[in-house]
Amino acid sequence: MAQFYRVTEASKMGEPWSAHGNEIQTWWCKVEGVDKGVSIGKKVGTDVQPGTSMYGDLISAVSKKGNEFMKFKGAQVPDGVKPPAGGTSPIASNAGEMLTLLRDIQRRLKVLMGEEASVQDFKNAKEDKVKEVADEVKDEITLDDIPF
Repeated sequence: MAQFYRVTEASKMGEPWSAHGNEIQTWWCKVEGVDKGVSIGKKVGTDVQPGTSMYGDLISAVSKKGNEFMKFKGAQVPDGVKPPAGGTSPIASNAGEMLTLLRDIQRRLKVLMGEEASVQDFKNAKEDKVKEVADEVKDEITLDDIPF
């Protein structure tokens, strides 16, 4: 039966491979409460991060060399079911990265403006520039310039 598994360690394993028109990267992971290594396949560009809670089933498998391991098979999270506390979902992980990126953009805007400016200051400056250009264009165009 499917449940949440929390990844504690993750590293890429081998080269990506193709399945059903998708490039898949295999990740070798350690998962809380599981003694064996866990193989997780994700589309290339989708990383598996420590601390991420993933929903699905673990299936016992044996490698070509005879080593036992587990394969993760993802499943749809039922409505109303939430990951256990302490774990992050891939979306939360990406949200943290997005927040870091937004803060970096804000810092760069401050440098470009040459002052400690807020995002609102930048929006106001942009609006002022748009109004200035609109006023210049308005003075240059009259209805007589339009042929009809």
